Amino acid sequence: MEILLNGTVFKSYNLKNKNHSETQKSFEENLQNKTQKAYQTSINFSENRSKTVFTDPINGKKVSVNLENRTILKLENNFGIDNITKDESGNIHLSGEAQNFVSAWFTDIAYIREFLKADINQDGKLSQFEYSNTKNGFSILQSLNFKKNSLEVINEVFDSYIKSNSQNNMYRYEDSIIAIDDELNHTLNMDSNFDGKITLEEYYNMSYSKNEKIVDEIKAQWITSKYFQKLLPSNIVESLVYNYFQEALNYALDSMEKQESINSDNWQEIRARNHLKYDEEKGLQINLENSYNIGKIKKKHKDSHLAENLAQFIFMMIQAEAGINEKGSEEEITKQQF
Repeated sequence: MEILLNGTVFKSYNLKNKNHSETQKSFEENLQNKTQKAYQTSINFSENRSKTVFTDPINGKKVSVNLENRTILKLENNFGIDNITKDESGNIHLSGEAQNFVSAWFTDIAYIREFLKADINQDGKLSQFEYSNTKNGFSILQSLNFKKNSLEVINEVFDSYIKSNSQNNMYRYEDSIIAIDDELNHTLNMDSNFDGKITLEEYYNMSYSKNEKIVDEIKAQWITSKYFQKLLPSNIVESLVYNYFQEALNYALDSMEKQESINSDNWQEIRARNHLKYDEEKGLQINLENSYNIGKIKKKHKDSHLAENLAQFIFMMIQAEAGINEKGSEEEITKQQF
């Protein structure tokens, strides 16, 4: 199985500022309109965490956050100990490139993802209701391409900075996030190459198992979906597509879970069992040579070919079952959003 992960989930303040349109209000003006006091952590400290102080680039005030010691060690390894000092009280003070890096991500989380705005009583902590009002989410589009000898899965970022309680949000929806400190620690560790961007690849690399996570998502969207389970093919051609889709997808997922490659002979056998063949130019086609009945269906329904992506066909059936009648663009139809 081939997996492609495309797109950027979040960007730090510096990158946003660089690309901001001069015809609109400046990025700084938009943020300064949010009248918030300087953030001071209210999280209890422990042996594994340290109070970390740096300057908020928006208002020039000193802020403090509770960073994990492993995060601080990562900063030291990349920026050097001269940019990270400890005072007599054990507090960490950032300067230079280390401060620029951390403060840029702090600005993104506090202002753009609206953590400060969501903290209604400004106690430094977020209730479940307050967190639901942050923009700490993103969604993806997923495409499944049944190729000659493999299955290609393409995940790409569809929308960033969506509400955390959006049904399409797939970012940390199972985590309990109670403060800026929590998200800042997580984001700093996700940005593995310190470039101020969180790519979709970096997001998946933070999970317990990237492959297991992707398999679970595919199952949820294409196999156990309540709409998918209700599908009833209305003719032989649809039955072939439906049966092949289920059999091929389950075989590919089973191979991935076993950490095995897709066997080309088995892949071909699944096509043959469902009276399909693969054309180098047109993709999957009905195999008329092996079935007289299929040939009759093909003759009656001249447009019933399988040149299009099978995932597109199934997704269109899911849309119809869900009561989505308006025909979207080609891109919208060929990909499943979640």
